[in-house]
Amino acid sequence: MITADRLPGPRIFTAGPHIDGEHPAYPADAVVARDAEEATRLAERNVQEGATALKIYFRLPFASAKAVIAVCDVHHIPCTAHLELNGEPNVRQLEPDRAVVAPAGSSAGARAASPNGCYSKPRT
Repeated sequence: MITADRLPGPRIFTAGPHIDGEHPAYPADAVVARDAEEATRLAERNVQEGATALKIYFRLPFASAKAVIAVCDVHHIPCTAHLELNGEPNVRQLEPDRAVVAPAGSSAGARAASPNGCYSKPRT
């Protein structure tokens, strides 16, 4: 209603379970993608079930993370991420023009760098 009526207010995203790799950090809240094809299927399923953003987690392999971001691009939705174990060079390779990078374990740094935290913005 806020968006439809063009009223000022927060924009709230729903992501469904985050997409992680083998041995997920939070198994009760995650789905496991073992390869890029499975990551794409899980991302598409989240979108079909109403997700307005997708979230990837740090055990997700690099190729699978790129696959989820590609799904986000197709649907023009944000992809949020906790990628501290993938390392900063990989984050920069993912989307160098769209990612806000903070040091591992530094959510405060991400908030300082961007009012929206560490995320990949949809292209406009």
